[in-house]
Amino acid sequence: MEIARSEYYLKPGYVYVSQTPTIITTILGSCVSVCLFDSKHGFGGMNHFQLPEPLPGDANTTKFGTVSIKSLVQSMEEFGAARKNLQATLVGGASISENHQSQLVADLNIKVAFFQLEKYKIPVILSKTGGHRGRKVFYYTDRGKMTCHFVDDVSDEPELLKEFEA
Repeated sequence: MEIARSEYYLKPGYVYVSQTPTIITTILGSCVSVCLFDSKHGFGGMNHFQLPEPLPGDANTTKFGTVSIKSLVQSMEEFGAARKNLQATLVGGASISENHQSQLVADLNIKVAFFQLEKYKIPVILSKTGGHRGRKVFYYTDRGKMTCHFVDDVSDEPELLKEFEA
């Protein structure tokens, strides 16, 4: 029997946690998403960060990996998760242009995700990172499962492109 799940589109710079079955979707290029799952209570959450960490003078917003991962972990804990029950899946960090800066940002986003999760002692059970193609991600919060599809041209999906660019 299929479980009824709500859907949530995760915009860049946002964090979302749900105790009810939800499919969180997003589209990633050089950005990275961390998907956390509480294996004891059966719920999860996801972030979508654009840059690894704020520079001096930058606001501490969830568009930065260090801030976003901390916020995701804290949100999971506020919903009743214990860190010892959390497991992570990472996705994104593609270098989608020939620009050296794009590759650098993608690589640093991946590194900061692994570093922060190690700092919080949260094991990474799956990583789908790197490469040169964007990804459309579907994360099932009640199962802790993620599927992703390579996206060559986001404009093929105008309804997602509209939300993605908003």
